[in-house]
Amino acid sequence: MHVGNEGTKLLSIYDINQNNYAVDQANNADEQSGRPFNAKYPFLRVINYLSNSYTSNVESTIRTEDMVARIGGDEFVVLQVGMPQPSGAIALTDRLMSALSEPYEIGGLKMDCGASIGVAIAPTDAKEWDELLTRADTALYKAKANGRNTVVFFEAGIEATLRDSRRLEADMRRALKTNAFQS
Repeated sequence: MHVGNEGTKLLSIYDINQNNYAVDQANNADEQSGRPFNAKYPFLRVINYLSNSYTSNVESTIRTEDMVARIGGDEFVVLQVGMPQPSGAIALTDRLMSALSEPYEIGGLKMDCGASIGVAIAPTDAKEWDELLTRADTALYKAKANGRNTVVFFEAGIEATLRDSRRLEADMRRALKTNAFQS
């Protein structure tokens, strides 16, 4: 499906991955709080609460004409339409990062979350939906590689850089497995 004309730069896709430091905090909450947190707030209940709260924060940040879809346990796609780009994308990523970095409170324990966001803009980055989403996902992988709470806009060189990094990582794993390193 075609996403835009050459002169129209009004569409952007955001691939958002929830950074769940809160999951680690829930697992270690007994030590932090000095009481049996996980017994009172079972892990899956905590995760469900965090996911629902996170979804609400994403939904409250976008405009009514924009769309959000949860495509995995902690991954969302936002479609922004009708905004001048890249200024519209920059403004939305600022709002998303602000809203998604707010701590959540469960049983008196504050839990931090955050987001890594990859952005692709049509038609500059891609003209077809599948390609646009793939490029937003590529930008998300780069954002995650750069560290938590990072936004990355797709650029042509990102794909080659990620491919080279994955190849190097695979080569190093293979070398470790076969004892190819010498001391």
